[in-house]
Amino acid sequence: SQPIFPWGDNNQFPLELDDKIKNSDSIESGLQTLTELAYGMGIQPYIEKVVDGKIFIEPVVSGPVVEWLEENNIREEYSEKAFYNCFRYGNVFPQFGFSKEGKCNLLVATDTPFCRMERVDTTSLLVENIYVSDQWATNMLKNSGDFDKVKKFVKKVPLINKTDWKVSIKKLIEKNNLLMWHIGDYTPGTRYYSDAPWFPLLNNGIVDTDKYTGQKMKAYYDKAMNLIYHIEINADYILAKCDGDNSIDNQEKVLNDIHESIDDNLVGADNAFSSIITTFKNNMGGDPVSNVKIKVLDNPINNATVIKDMQSIAARINSALRIDDAIINAKTAGSMEADSGSEKKNAMNSHKTRMTLTRDKILYPLYIIKHINGWDPNIKFGIKTTQLTSLDKNPTG
Repeated sequence: SQPIFPWGDNNQFPLELDDKIKNSDSIESGLQTLTELAYGMGIQPYIEKVVDGKIFIEPVVSGPVVEWLEENNIREEYSEKAFYNCFRYGNVFPQFGFSKEGKCNLLVATDTPFCRMERVDTTSLLVENIYVSDQWATNMLKNSGDFDKVKKFVKKVPLINKTDWKVSIKKLIEKNNLLMWHIGDYTPGTRYYSDAPWFPLLNNGIVDTDKYTGQKMKAYYDKAMNLIYHIEINADYILAKCDGDNSIDNQEKVLNDIHESIDDNLVGADNAFSSIITTFKNNMGGDPVSNVKIKVLDNPINNATVIKDMQSIAARINSALRIDDAIINAKTAGSMEADSGSEKKNAMNSHKTRMTLTRDKILYPLYIIKHINGWDPNIKFGIKTTQLTSLDKNPTG
C-alpha cells in the first residue's frame, strides 16, 4: 500500500479544487485580495523596546537578518506564495535548506498541490515525512498500487515535529539537507490536511452557481436586442415633408433623413441634455397626435434575476472569504453609493486584527531559522502594513 495519506477521495483534491473554481471570478479575485492584504508591505524584522512602560517598535534595517532575507528572495519564494497557498488550499509546506555547516540557507513555500503527508507512524504517532511530486495527477502515481515502483518520481522530505523541534531539529539537520514544516488551520477530526474556512462553498452549490450566472448573463446578451429608443413618426408628417413627391422611395428617404437628424442632434455625449421640439394636432376624437414621438424602451437586464443572483452570490463568497465589502469597494446589495472613508478604515483595521493568527503562522519558520542560524534572540518578525486614517484624525494626510 502507499505510505502517503491521500488528499481527498482519490488523492486529487487540490487539482479538483483548482478545476472547480477556475471559472469563479469572485473566488479567484477574493483569494488574490486576501493574499495582497496579508502580505501588506512585506516582512519586517524588528526589536521591541520598553520605554517608560510603553512598547516601541524599532525596525531592523541592516545586518545579517536583513541580508539573509534579501539574498533568499523571501518575498517571492516564501511569503507571497505561502499566503496564497494558505488561503487557497488551507495548507502550506515551507521547505528549509541547509549548508554543510548546518546553517539554514533556504526557505521556500513548496507548491501545496505537490505535497502529500505520510501516514502516521504507529510508533511515534507522528507524521514524519512529506512526499513531494508534480506527478500526483498522472496515471503513474494515481493508479499505482505498488508505491515502490514509482517512488523515484517522488521526493521524500522529513517533517519537523512541532512539539519538540528545538530538541529534534539538530539531529534532523545532521542527516538531511532539506526539511519540511506544515502550516494549517485547526480542523476538528483530522490530523492531516486542513480545510480552509471557505471550503463549504465547494459543496453547497455556490461555486457552481457563480460559474453559471456568468454563462446566463452571456446568453442573455447574445440573444438580447440592443435597442434603447423607439421613435414613432406620424405618416402625415412624412407626406408633408415629401414636397409633393409621395413615392415610396422618397418617403423612405424622408424617413431616413429624420432618423439621421435625430441621431445627429440628440445622440452622444456632445448632445447630452439636448431637447427636441415637435408639433402636434388633435385627431377626430380630440386626442393630441405628435409628429414625432420618442419612447424609452425598458432594459430587462437592469432588474433581471441574474443580476440579483450575482450580487447575492458575491456577498456569500466574500462572507466565506471573510472580506468586508468596504475593503474591495463593493456594494453587493445593489447600492451605487461608495463606502465612506471611515467604513473603509474600520473594515481594514478589523481585517488586520483577524489576519494576526495567519500571519503569525506564516512567519513562524523564520523563528526556527533564527534559532538555527544564531541570530539576535531579540529580533522578531512582523508584516509592514499601511495604516488607514481619516482627515479629522490626521488633517495633513
